[in-house]
Amino acid sequence: MYFFRKLKPPAFNYETIVGIVFAVIFLFLLVFFSIYVAFGFMSLFFFVYTVLLFIVFIRTLNLGYLVLTITIFLDGLFSASVAYLGMGGDEIITMIFAFSIIISTAVLVIMIFNQKLKWRSREMLELAALPVKETSNGFTNRPLPVGRAEFTKDEIDAFARFLHSQLIAIPFYEQERIVFSITTPLSRQLGVNNDYYEGSWVSFSLNGDVSVSISQNDYLKYRDSYSFDQLCEQLGLVFVDFLEFFKKGEGSRIIDKLNTLRLSPLTE
Repeated sequence: MYFFRKLKPPAFNYETIVGIVFAVIFLFLLVFFSIYVAFGFMSLFFFVYTVLLFIVFIRTLNLGYLVLTITIFLDGLFSASVAYLGMGGDEIITMIFAFSIIISTAVLVIMIFNQKLKWRSREMLELAALPVKETSNGFTNRPLPVGRAEFTKDEIDAFARFLHSQLIAIPFYEQERIVFSITTPLSRQLGVNNDYYEGSWVSFSLNGDVSVSISQNDYLKYRDSYSFDQLCEQLGLVFVDFLEFFKKGEGSRIIDKLNTLRLSPLTE
């Protein structure tokens, strides 16, 4: 089922820009220096990227990030072997690397197209906007209370771990509440940026109050100036509904609901 997207097409993100810069540097080294220098640079890049991905995996325990970490690490080892031995190096080592990379890449591709390795920020914003028609008022720079939810501390903690592992939101634990950030830049994924206020978030206080804040940057991603209050209310209701599914042991319904939006597994 396809639907009318209320978000504008996604802009280039930092990861895409880094990938383009990496490709340009690699080609420059390959043309003006040698294959050894180019693949040495590639191996260094892959090893650094492996460390970052492993940190995200440890924080989320998302299986897709584990597969991605292994794949990039194998790419780094292969690149290092080419830099050290050249393309005509040890055939057995080359075959082992090639076979391992093919298998891990195949598993990774399957996960990508099954929506197992993407943060769900855009889907959450789309879900919030689905029932909103009114365009009478625009952005307001304040969090809004949107209702209440019933849960125990153990339930909300388990729910937070679930949302994090499924790449739906990043939880921040405070003394009296848990805040779910749906704005998930790499710095926040790595845990070095804890300023969730600059993004969009939903908070559940331990007494059951639910509050929502949608950032101006996320609000401007919409094609039209939808009612800010209604968007906040609907985003809060989405989280409350997800919590109810989870409490009933129906976490798969949350994933199914997100997958029905049919956003691109690569760009959206």
